[in-house]
Parts: sequence; C-alpha cells; structure tokens
Amino acid sequence: MINKKLIVGTLLAITLLGGCAISMEIMGNISEQAEISEYSSGQILNSLDSSNPDIILNAKFTKDRTTVPLYDIKFEKLDTDNIKKIAESFDIKGVLEPYIKNTGEMRIVDDSYDPQRQISYYSKSGAIVYSIPDKEFPNSVEVQPVLPSKEEAIIIADEFLEKTNTYQKDAFIKNVEVNQKQQVWKSGATKPEKSYDVTTAVRYARNFDGIPVYGDEFSVIIGDGGEVVGMVKNWREVEPSGNVQLRTVENAYEDLCNQNTVYPVNLAEFDTVTINDISLGYWMEPRIYEQNKVVPIYVFSGTATRGKLTDPFIEYVYALES
Repeated sequence: MINKKLIVGTLLAITLLGGCAISMEIMGNISEQAEISEYSSGQILNSLDSSNPDIILNAKFTKDRTTVPLYDIKFEKLDTDNIKKIAESFDIKGVLEPYIKNTGEMRIVDDSYDPQRQISYYSKSGAIVYSIPDKEFPNSVEVQPVLPSKEEAIIIADEFLEKTNTYQKDAFIKNVEVNQKQQVWKSGATKPEKSYDVTTAVRYARNFDGIPVYGDEFSVIIGDGGEVVGMVKNWREVEPSGNVQLRTVENAYEDLCNQNTVYPVNLAEFDTVTINDISLGYWMEPRIYEQNKVVPIYVFSGTATRGKLTDPFIEYVYALES
C-alpha cells in the first residue's frame, strides 16, 4: 500500500514529542549578542522543579546592557475600502467577507482566476496573506516542479513585493529554503520512495536597535516556473517609547525552569537540556492576536535530549524588570 504524506513548511516549524512542543527554527542570529559573563562553560544549573531535567549551561552572556528601547505598535484597523485597495494591488477583486471571527480574518476570493486566488486581512494585527491555494498546497505532485535557484528566488520575491507595495526597507533576507515537500511512502518503509520540493520560501527578518525580532512573519512563496503562489506579511509598524530596565539572566533562567515563558515547554519530557546560546530579542505576537507594545525577551537555545533523540531547543523568556 502506498500513501502520500504532505509535509507543509511553516514560518515556525514545530515538532511534537510526547505532547511537548519544541521550536525547530531559530530566527535571526541569536548568538550575535553573546559575550563574556560570569557563567562558566558547562556549568549545570539545577532545576527549581525536581520533575524537570537539570539544564547544562554552555553559553556566555554579556551584562553590559542593562536597558533597551521599548516600542509601541502603530496600528490602525483598515476599513473595507482600504482592504479592497490592498487586494487590488495583488490584482484581486471580490467581496470582502468575515472568514474566522475569533482570529479577525477577513477574506476576498477572486473566482475569475483558474485556479482561484485569495487574500486575507487580519484585523487584530494588520497582517496580509495572499495565496493561490491549489498551487501553494496542491493535493498531489507527480513531477518535480521547476523551482528557482536561491539567487533567482530573491529577485522574484523582491520584485513581487515592489509590485504589490509590500516591500519593507528595514527587512533583510533571513533565508531561502524549501517551504513544502510532498512525499510518497510505502507501508513499513523508513524513507520515502519519492520526494518532491513543491515550493520555495524567501523569508525576511529585521532588527530593532541591533536586536533580532522574533515572531514576525514575512515570506514570499514561489512555485513551479517561478510563479509567486503565496505571501504572508505580519509586520507591525513600531515607534520608540523610551527605555526599559532589563531583568537579570539569572531571574530569567528561574522562569525558564518554572516554564514561565512566552510559549511554555514541558521540560519534564526531557532527560537533559543544554543551553548553548543566550541572547536578547524582541517578541512579536502571531497575526491572530492584538499587540500594543513590543517587549524584550531572553532567548535560550540549544538542544534537548529524550532517550536517544536530540532535537534543537529554543525558549523565550520575558526580559522586562518587573
């Protein structure tokens, strides 16, 4: 028996291990801010919760920076006419209708195209998502699509953003990678019989005051023949709002052990957690949530082991002094 498994690339890849979600993607250069501190490499810090594993600290961190800028979100919800103007920049016309109420998503579907095209606007964040669903997420692939090289993909993506008035001067290329694979498996096999790269993603990122921003979603998805088949842009505009005091890394570590983090991980699922990098970042909420301020975070990243498995580990802890 032959099954097809669809592996959908996402902006933030998550792997589930026994109910524990571990981020598989470290966004930005998280080691860029790392410098010397009083911590000793290889030091084992005992967890405050006996059910959690000990955490091996294999990282250095500067204490030179005790304050960072705080940022306010500049956001005004668009009315129907302005949303339709955005849609027209993607050559999409149609009726704007509520799609998923609790996420604030509204959608225009243009059936004049074959296959149809659509654009979504998220009223809680101002995010925009463009898609040709049948090409971005095809039901089946029999032949390897012709995808552009990394250099070609960047040119295609930048030109598309310019054309649709969605280009951001403060954005830089984060990576260019396969966004979606489709694989054919035989029952009992340990590797796929066939594997197709369906789309390529050009992903963008930004820094505030030299500090990486985490949580932004800004990608152009390119399919067969170099056609842009999707775009997501959750890129909130900000303005400085004074400076704030940072808490100590030691206090942030206590929160990590107590799973008092931005998106808690069940540390008890692991035998050992090794922290290889600790750095500063800023946190942006997903597009389905409202957000008024951009706050600093400490980024703890490394590896987590569970039996014979070792996976990338990353957790975010709020860095504001309470």
